[in-house]
Amino acid sequence: MIFDLLEPPPSLGIVVYDEDKHFSDDLIGDNCVALGSELTKAWTNRTKEVVLTDRKGHERGVVTCQISWGPVLETRYKLYCKVLACADLPARDTMSANDVYVRAVVDGALRITPPKMDSKDPV
Repeated sequence: MIFDLLEPPPSLGIVVYDEDKHFSDDLIGDNCVALGSELTKAWTNRTKEVVLTDRKGHERGVVTCQISWGPVLETRYKLYCKVLACADLPARDTMSANDVYVRAVVDGALRITPPKMDSKDPV
C-alpha cells in the first residue's frame, strides 16, 4: 500500500476485517501506529507489530507491517506499508475460516489489501 504525502504523517491506522458476502463485514480489530516522531526526511524502514483491539479494548491479534518512508522530490514523500503477517486473529465466521483483509489509513487516505479467503492471514 502506497501513500503520496506532502509531509510526515502523525500516524498510520491499521484495521482488520473479515469479509462477508451477504452481510456487512465484521471488524476484527484496529489500532494506530504513531509515526510522526520516527519519520525523518531520510529513507526510513521499520517493521512494526501492531496489536489489534476491539471496541471494548480486548486484544484481537497482531498485524506485522513493514513501513518505509522517504522523500521522492524535495516537497513530496512516499509511505509504503506492507502487511507481512497476521497472527492470533479470532474466528468471525461460523461455517468457514475468516476472509481477512487489512485497511490502512493515513491522513484520511485509505488503502485496502485484497481479501484472503478462508484464512486468518491476509498475506
